Amino acid sequence: MKQVIRKGLKDIIVDEVPDPVASAHHVLIRPVFSLISSGTETASIHTDSLIKEVAEKPSHLQTILNVAKTMGPLATFREVRAKFSEYAVLGYSGAGYVVGKHPTVTDLKIGDRVAYGGEGTGHGETIVTGRNLTARAPEGIKFEHAAFATLGAIAMNAVRTAQIGLGDHVAVIGLGLVGQLVAQLARLQGAVVTGIDLKANRLDVARTLGAQNAIPGGASARDAVMGVTNGRGADVVIVAAASKSTAPALQSVEICRDRGRIIIVGAVAMEFPWDAMYMKEIQLFMARAYGPGSYDPLYEKRGQDYPLPYVRWTENRNMEEFMRLAARNDVQLDPLITDRFKLDDAPAAYSKILEPDTSTLAVLLEYDYVEPQDFHPKRSIPSPAASAAAPSAPTGNNELGVALAGAGGLARWQHLPNLKRIPGLRLSTIYSASGVRAKSYANRFGAANAVSDYDELVRDPATDIVVITSKNQEHAQQAIAALRGGKHVFVEKPMALTEEECREIHQAVVESGKQLTV
Repeated sequence: MKQVIRKGLKDIIVDEVPDPVASAHHVLIRPVFSLISSGTETASIHTDSLIKEVAEKPSHLQTILNVAKTMGPLATFREVRAKFSEYAVLGYSGAGYVVGKHPTVTDLKIGDRVAYGGEGTGHGETIVTGRNLTARAPEGIKFEHAAFATLGAIAMNAVRTAQIGLGDHVAVIGLGLVGQLVAQLARLQGAVVTGIDLKANRLDVARTLGAQNAIPGGASARDAVMGVTNGRGADVVIVAAASKSTAPALQSVEICRDRGRIIIVGAVAMEFPWDAMYMKEIQLFMARAYGPGSYDPLYEKRGQDYPLPYVRWTENRNMEEFMRLAARNDVQLDPLITDRFKLDDAPAAYSKILEPDTSTLAVLLEYDYVEPQDFHPKRSIPSPAASAAAPSAPTGNNELGVALAGAGGLARWQHLPNLKRIPGLRLSTIYSASGVRAKSYANRFGAANAVSDYDELVRDPATDIVVITSKNQEHAQQAIAALRGGKHVFVEKPMALTEEECREIHQAVVESGKQLTV
């Protein structure tokens, strides 16, 4: 499948990677549209020089030095150099059709229209995400609008955190995409909304969408806010700016009333003067992502919902509610869509977003429509880096084909460099549940194939040995499958987590006649 990837520190490409596999409590989605979150996504794209980056964040250099003390200078240099070519996923908001699911997901069916979220889901032709990060799209909503569900849930969680009441004066600092959504949702709560931004076009959009006041940011903002609040200041200030500067945080204190509330939703540098915060007795809140459930692996990965009577608005329920409002046009989204690009043109989309004087807000990526029943996943991708050097089938010589399962830090720092130095070995396959990670490692270390389905690795005739460096709970079953597939196994500790698993592995060794080493 095609996937949007950040290659190295700043290059955006579209590359072929293996389709994902739905694990327990996960679904596969074929997007129709996905939405670029310009603030979050571009924060990981480093357009400045390395010298400037280190000068602004000297902690990066200290981190490298600390790693060098542990791993040695040569290995550290190798890893730093690899950063210029390794792959990373961008994107976490979109909408499309369910095309596959794990049997543990019983309340969705193939063909359902849904929106999805989740860190690392990305912009790709096939998305895998947790059931609790998949929200049903209501009747009548367009996919273009459903693709906003994740960003809408982030804005909604900020408004809920702010505890806005009827007549409260709410100032929104930063009228990018999330800020515009926050302003609309705050107005629906009955607030008097003042939008603040440095860009005149964003102020115009906020006025069009119902903000009662829209004022330029900068030194004059405080006086303007005092003017529209009869000298009291804002009851609530929501900081939705994405900035390395502390200016938005400092401004929020200036315009907040005595005993008011400040809510931070944007990725912004935070510095608050103690005396002003103390004398005004300002309350400071952080709005964490989409709402309760965010970053909780039991909720996002294992499908354990929070009981509604105790947690009314989880991240999934926030996504559903935002789409309900959008379907009724209570939240207007069309005025926020400034650009549409085809998936193949994603690099141009990011280039436009990164322009210093850009006027973009919501940038959508559009995918070629595929009927759910016509979905045919491709979970094995040849690696161009190894096409000339590594055969796709046994050569009949004395070389041994080695596959690696689990593309993590231990593999990157230790196993793969060591395997590359051993004569008579060739890397046949890299397996990772993340197709992007598998492709990145295969390119870097010269493996012939990248796969996201472990069964593909087991069936590979070019593989004689499987090195397992995956998560502890996966070791036993992966070792057993490899042994029964006729492969020798090297498995990192622990070999297994239970006595029963140990006995199953022993039986597989006896039956296969293959070697297993821990």
